[in-house]
Amino acid sequence: MASMIVQMSCALLSWLALENCEGSRKNLPAPVADARSVGRVTGLAIPRFVSLKSGAARLRIGPSTDYPIIWLYVTPGLPLEVVEESGNWRMVRDADGTTGWMSAALLSGQRTATVGSWLQTNTALRTAPAPAASERARLQGGVLVRLDHCDGTWCEVTIRRHGLAGYVRQVDLWGVYRNEVVG
Repeated sequence: MASMIVQMSCALLSWLALENCEGSRKNLPAPVADARSVGRVTGLAIPRFVSLKSGAARLRIGPSTDYPIIWLYVTPGLPLEVVEESGNWRMVRDADGTTGWMSAALLSGQRTATVGSWLQTNTALRTAPAPAASERARLQGGVLVRLDHCDGTWCEVTIRRHGLAGYVRQVDLWGVYRNEVVG
């Protein structure tokens, strides 16, 4: 994940808790979104997944440019989970659990996911949504995919960088809830 995030120096951010420093964060699977509410600003589900529109997106400790920057994200399409709304700002959480505020203008409704880095082995990109389907490729944790469709068990995904498409088990992805239907 380090290649997707440029870490601001923890020494410069001494007022932050140490759990935001590299090495103390843990990449965990996305929770099941059982009890959803709606955002006060958009009326959309909270929590929900979105993606970064472009690189150079700043994550702040509060909902305004007056607040210090925690992280600088440089990977367009990176999935983030919206957990709160305030005006034109969204509180988001990344795959490592880092939470902060980002301008809504930097976020897109296009669904993406990353292969879970919590997995002990690479995950299979299959030719069909079935465990017995042949493998197209093996995907390492952190690989960014576009979600084309998810049925609650399998997701049809595209890896634009490599021109690959296929199916991945939904539980192996961060950026989609367990049992969630997408597309």
